[in-house]
Amino acid sequence: MSGVTTALLDVCVPSGLFCYRNFKKTENGEVSRAPVFVFQGAKVLAATGKAVNQYDNSIARTASETVSEWSKYTKQYKALDYVDKGAKWGMNHINHLICAASIYKVAKAKSDDKVHTGITESGTLAGMFAGEGWMKENLGKYINEKNVAEFAEKLANKQGLAEVSEFLLKSGNASKVASVAKGVAFVTGSIAASTLGGKAGKVVADHVCDRPPENENLNFRC
Repeated sequence: MSGVTTALLDVCVPSGLFCYRNFKKTENGEVSRAPVFVFQGAKVLAATGKAVNQYDNSIARTASETVSEWSKYTKQYKALDYVDKGAKWGMNHINHLICAASIYKVAKAKSDDKVHTGITESGTLAGMFAGEGWMKENLGKYINEKNVAEFAEKLANKQGLAEVSEFLLKSGNASKVASVAKGVAFVTGSIAASTLGGKAGKVVADHVCDRPPENENLNFRC
């Protein structure tokens, strides 16, 4: 894992997983998710490019020259300036794009299904934001370099796990493993929270819209 920083992993692991998940959603027909996976992918590429520049002077020099040229053209052509600003905005406002995707989903729903879809989507978003908010505050307390190192020390005396322990205790590896584990946990928790929120929202929507929960194919009214 030499050359890979925790800062890079902190961005690339969750963004990469979310990017793939939203790509699959787009592939399955949720076209409103396309901007989400595009900008999440852009975040991964931007973070990777920044990391590469730190380790390769020739690449750094080329990248710097490219950025300089791009800046020159964005000042010269207004359309490119809008593209540049749009890309930066998109990478920094992924959650806004997810909310927009939910609004689009409600807008595209049939007229007699809009309220039901809106309540369900609201539940999904509320669950996601609540879950992610808690994890941003608390995941680091449980998944961190110190805890990974302590876990590695316990593995040292376990038969067949000495090499794993040695790898984890090697300088810098514990923090990187913690970063990967935290990223995976964050994505998993976000998906679980949004799913639970969506299910709760659907229960409320079924009640509000007088929809029989035992048979979702029946007509209902809102």
